Amino acid sequence: MATNQDLGTVGSRLSPTVVALVRPLLEEATSAVIVHDGSLIAQRVTHDLISPPSTSLVLGNMRNLLEDPHALATFRGHQLNAVHGLAIFLFSNVSVVSRFLAAKPPEWLRTSLLLLSLSLHSDARELLAEAQEVRWSALLQARLTTSNNSFRHFVINFLPYNPPGSQLHLQVCDGRPLTRGQVFLERYHHFHGRELQVASWLDDFPFLFYDTDGQVQGMAKVMLDEVASRLHFTYHLQEEPPDGYWGELVNGTWMGMAGQVVRHEKDLIIDGFAILLDRYHSLDLSVPYFTDSYSAALKMPPPAPRWVAVVYPFQGVVWASVAATLLLLGLTLRAFIHAHPHTSSTHST
Repeated sequence: MATNQDLGTVGSRLSPTVVALVRPLLEEATSAVIVHDGSLIAQRVTHDLISPPSTSLVLGNMRNLLEDPHALATFRGHQLNAVHGLAIFLFSNVSVVSRFLAAKPPEWLRTSLLLLSLSLHSDARELLAEAQEVRWSALLQARLTTSNNSFRHFVINFLPYNPPGSQLHLQVCDGRPLTRGQVFLERYHHFHGRELQVASWLDDFPFLFYDTDGQVQGMAKVMLDEVASRLHFTYHLQEEPPDGYWGELVNGTWMGMAGQVVRHEKDLIIDGFAILLDRYHSLDLSVPYFTDSYSAALKMPPPAPRWVAVVYPFQGVVWASVAATLLLLGLTLRAFIHAHPHTSSTHST
């Protein structure tokens, strides 16, 4: 039975099959982070997976990070802020991963997350719900078949807005290398009539505002209505954030509508929201659909009187210089004439 097999033997047999499935995903990624739970089998698979290294890598040990709060806080993998990056959590102990996700919520991940379970008996599906805030996430899990004593691998996706009983989507791997499109499914294509709670401020023209009939209008509402009709959800707007803030980070705490989303009190924000660096790291922002700019305006001076038009083209300093030059030139000529009177008479004759 599998429960009596030596862990090293299982690792030596399981590692080649896992590497064959996952390594193409790693080679395709522009950057990657691999974090394991410190178990022997996880370290063995990690070693085989990155030998030789094929992309920019960040490695981590969950147990060590959990024991060092400073290392845990600074372990962010900044280079993962790319659409085509990849994060892999390798583990045989589900509780260690659960503790890691609780201690370091996955908002720091800006890329796809593959939960790679190396346990043949533990059920790791609950981790998908704990990591659902990652935009793209999936679980790769192996089982040992008793008929031919070989491994079968399953890719599981969590669809949070599906009705209960249909939230897990399972695919059986056929042995061929995995592709990104096969592993990371679109999880939000249908909300099945769910009502979303929207963080909003209904005094934000032209995005959200009341018309003369007291109805909410605005370009943000028009877009939200279109998205809701396509993705099959309803929504509820709030009048304004309770604390009166828009979305500022104050002493490390998010306030306003941004704070409501970060604390999971609301599902999304639809007001005009400037893209700032701290917001980029804490929120999943849409592509910009509206640009704004600022400029300084001054009152135009009244037109100058017509008599000033003659002297207006030049400043007073210029005119004073011209007058001084003419005066100096006149005095110079007069002095020259007085100094040479005969020369002047000769020319006159």
